[in-house]
Amino acid sequence: MIIQVEVASFGVDHTTAEPLVILKACESDRSISIPVAPAEAAPIAIKSMNVKSRLPLTIDLVGLVLAQLGGKLAKVVFVNGDECVIARIHIAAAAAVHITECRASDALALAMRRNCPLFAEDALFDSEPIKKNREQKNTLRDTIRRIDTLEFGRYYLE
Repeated sequence: MIIQVEVASFGVDHTTAEPLVILKACESDRSISIPVAPAEAAPIAIKSMNVKSRLPLTIDLVGLVLAQLGGKLAKVVFVNGDECVIARIHIAAAAAVHITECRASDALALAMRRNCPLFAEDALFDSEPIKKNREQKNTLRDTIRRIDTLEFGRYYLE
């Protein structure tokens, strides 16, 4: 089952310093984070802040070429790939729909520039990498709580 999502906010992964886009389900409080490469983060941020560029960005060029060839970006669906979230872009052209897989960040940038609806597989909201990351965070918190800082020794300022 796919669920419609919207861009809720932006962030940074504190472990990798990689930009993230937070997608929230339109009809619930569930959310997922999509890692975004710096090259795609710029056009996403530019669009979200309604900044106009003098000339089309590369991602705009893709949309313009698609439109000139008679195609229209119908929807983007984020799915679980082998090791990361990937996207399937649905292109409507000549009474047919063509589906192409690509990086989630490219699809997100293109969808935002073309005002295309976003969807995510229901399984992404409960995916194993997300659960594993939460478990790792909780384990790290518990370890830090148990540390006795006096084990590091005493230091005096002179």
